[in-house]
Amino acid sequence: MYINGIISRGLLVVAFWSLLLGTAAVGSSQTIKVYKPNGSIQCQMSGVTLQDMETELTSKGITVLSSCYGHDGLVRPAVCSVPTGNLNVYEIDASQLQKARDLGFGVLSDHPSSQGQCTK
Repeated sequence: MYINGIISRGLLVVAFWSLLLGTAAVGSSQTIKVYKPNGSIQCQMSGVTLQDMETELTSKGITVLSSCYGHDGLVRPAVCSVPTGNLNVYEIDASQLQKARDLGFGVLSDHPSSQGQCTK
């Protein structure tokens, strides 16, 4: 009887740690923010929308976890026909970074001027 109790408790402890470690492994995937200029020009209704560019990613099998608008952080004169510096920013799983790079996306934290702040 005593040995059965020890074995039962041991199995309970093993089950608990398996569940705990299994849950941690599932939630431990790393994400990364990638960006691409949206091509908008001052004084013009132009640029690729956040949703259209997201479709570019998802059509290649990249799961987008979140998205927002950003800016490259550079100061520009307020003159028509000058790029706005607006960026489309997406949070993706880090394991899918190379696919995003192949589509022309960069890593937001590597951008020399980006403040990494997003607006919706």
